[in-house]
Amino acid sequence: PSKGAWQFIAPTFAAYHEPGTPTDIHDLVAQACAFINYARGRYGVAADASNLAARIRQADPRRSPRGY
Repeated sequence: PSKGAWQFIAPTFAAYHEPGTPTDIHDLVAQACAFINYARGRYGVAADASNLAARIRQADPRRSPRGY
């Protein structure tokens, strides 16, 4: 099941974990960093997130959310 504020499953969190952050899946900073790594790796989001809304529909307030 998904865990924490960013709703990661354990294998995804582990795969995108940022070295130097806690390995606790409930740690907010660790989850935020893992999400950034996930968004960049999986969806091609730029380092400055300038294309975040274009790449991840849930980040675009003009489009309705949908499942992955």
